Amino acid sequence: MRKLTLAFAAASLLFTLNSAVVARASTPQ
Repeated sequence: MRKLTLAFAAASLLFTLNSAVVARASTPQ
């Protein structure tokens, strides 16, 4: 049960990181 929660947290963190990178890359500065 704990591993499942840990895996979900890791996946969520990766998704958030990926979204941030994509948003930054698609926004010219």
